[in-house]
Amino acid sequence: MRLAVELQAERARTDLLAERIELLSEEIERLRSRRDRRPGPQPTFPDGMIDTSGELPTLKRSLLPETSLWQNLRVVPHRDGDGAFDGFRVFGLRPRSAMAQLGLNNGDVLHAINGSPLAMDEGIGGSMASMFDADRVQMALTRRGERIDVAFLVVD
Repeated sequence: MRLAVELQAERARTDLLAERIELLSEEIERLRSRRDRRPGPQPTFPDGMIDTSGELPTLKRSLLPETSLWQNLRVVPHRDGDGAFDGFRVFGLRPRSAMAQLGLNNGDVLHAINGSPLAMDEGIGGSMASMFDADRVQMALTRRGERIDVAFLVVD
């Protein structure tokens, strides 16, 4: 009984921290968006590495292992209304970062990559490894309460 109460209290603390992080992330993004309206440096990826001109964004396969692609992707565990883990909430994503150009937004809750549900014990890295061999990456997520899929192509 005591363990269940402690677990419930820990979940409540985790949820409260996640809400605080989300609010702070939104405020940071609001401030960054004001800053980003001013001319500034473009993404630090070589020309042609990310192409957003087509129907789906396209990423060069050689960029996938680059840590710079993932460095601005920060996530926290997300729980559904019943307290069960259901994905990772994205925060602190800069508007000009690679993952933002590929379709992720701050506040998105990422549930699966290429049909593989994310697991809390593996973190997000385990599922991202499946992207290395794929020609198309599909991310199942919730954005502003709506379930959507965001996809991009991976080319050689």
